Formats: sequence, C-alpha cells, structure tokens
Amino acid sequence: MDLHLEPITRRNRKEALKLRVAAGQETFVETVSQCLSEAGRNPVWKQVGICAEERMVGFG
Repeated sequence: MDLHLEPITRRNRKEALKLRVAAGQETFVETVSQCLSEAGRNPVWKQVGICAEERMVGFG
C-alpha cells in the first residue's frame, strides 16, 4: 500500500472536508474545517492529507 502526504490545495480541499473521525472520538480532535481555518491564519502550519494510494484517508 502506498501511503503518502499531499498538501491541501483548492483541488483536494473538498475531499479533506469530507473526512470524519470514528464515532465516539469527536471530542478528541477538531474538525478538518476548524483545522483548515486555524491553519489559514498561521502560515507556519502546513496542512496535508494522508493518502492511501489515490484516496485521502486522514488529515494532519
């Protein structure tokens, strides 16, 4: 399996926003939307999608 990181861009932003945590874990982390918003205000943070093959499976 090919795991790799891809920068979040206009092209894949909608795919990232569709990501959800497992049921019962919602209170442990911010939503992707919240993270992208916060990262947009802090140029030091680099938003990336975690991809398995061609599918985004996580966010960091």
